[in-house]
Amino acid sequence: MDFLIMIVAAVIVFGKLAAKSEGEGNKKRTQNVGPTAEEWAESTSSSAGNSVGIGVYVVQSLSGDIEVTHVMSDSPAMKAGIMIGDIITAVDGHKVSEVGYTDAVNYVRGEIGTTVSIEILRDGAAKTIEVTRGTYTTETVISEVIEENGRKYGYVRIIEFMQITVSQFKNAVNALIDDGVDGFVFDVRDNPGGELTAICEILDFLLPKGPIAHIIGANGEERQVYTSDASEIDLPMTVLVNGNTASAAELFTSALRDYDKAEIVGTLTYGKGCGQEGFYLTDGSVVFITSFFYNPPFSDNYDGIGITPDIEIELPEELQNQNLFLIDRDEDTQLAAALDALKALS
Repeated sequence: MDFLIMIVAAVIVFGKLAAKSEGEGNKKRTQNVGPTAEEWAESTSSSAGNSVGIGVYVVQSLSGDIEVTHVMSDSPAMKAGIMIGDIITAVDGHKVSEVGYTDAVNYVRGEIGTTVSIEILRDGAAKTIEVTRGTYTTETVISEVIEENGRKYGYVRIIEFMQITVSQFKNAVNALIDDGVDGFVFDVRDNPGGELTAICEILDFLLPKGPIAHIIGANGEERQVYTSDASEIDLPMTVLVNGNTASAAELFTSALRDYDKAEIVGTLTYGKGCGQEGFYLTDGSVVFITSFFYNPPFSDNYDGIGITPDIEIELPEELQNQNLFLIDRDEDTQLAAALDALKALS
């Protein structure tokens, strides 16, 4: 069986299927529709970091077109010259304004070695780029050093929790420690969740010895406890959250707070504390059933409630509908508050 604890993300990765097993907030429901055998094989491969497509994250722009928010390193899109901020207006001659966002996204997907023609707007100028679909490694962790007043802080954004996220997260944190950072800002804003085993491995890396998550069955009995060993990361931490921080990302948040490892900054989270089990059918497809709660180490389950930050702060009103990838650091009031909190802790 496979365990997923997430909601459907607003961000789409071209070449990677979104998981089809998600619950919605506090609605405990049986999910009768799951991925086909082919779709599940692709999704599983993507979770391990092996993807086929062009390799970009996109969102629907305010105009209804497709906006590129991130380009994977060494991906077909990067090799072809697609850049963050490009607006995709047509795919293989299909105008996004006519076929709609979802269908246009599907036109971008395709088999390895095939070519897709993408029409973009960049700085107001139209341009057509031919991209040959290929393999790339899914990037779920983005990190950098932020220097302020002579001190270094590690910024780590986690886009979602896949199996590949575990090694990417550990590598990013260790590299930042080697750079001499004084603490971490972990950004799980807009993170829809992911795989239970992945989030537990990451929390094991960060937390001291003790429980990570309590799996509670439909009958209310505890089925399993995920635990952490004694090894931990002993540096000040803050966690950035918002209304789209959900499921596994909420477990990440609540677990760090339960151990007094981090202060939480941002706005009330989504509120999904239940998960799905995947069962394989004879044709190789998978059906997912919402079947368990996952409780944080010591605090109450947040399903249908969400997690209230220690420091509540909104983005400026004009930026609240903007994709986080496109917000300048100087305008990100939530990040500024997280850094201020980190300075006070370090």
